[in-house]
Amino acid sequence: MQPNRLDDLIATKQPGRYDEAIGLLIDLRDVANRKGKMKEFIARVTLLRKQHEKKPSLLKRIEKAGL
Repeated sequence: MQPNRLDDLIATKQPGRYDEAIGLLIDLRDVANRKGKMKEFIARVTLLRKQHEKKPSLLKRIEKAGL
């Protein structure tokens, strides 16, 4: 994954940037799926949810994207 880019987008706390972060997560999910690394991807998203549990807008976007 690209934690730096993803973390940078989330750190802005701007809804538009959250949308970019979700787009990146979707791309990363697709890559992880192709490479047989879904377990690692799921662990990263789980950690991401915990780290940002006080950002309901971000969490809603993650849910809506099915991540």
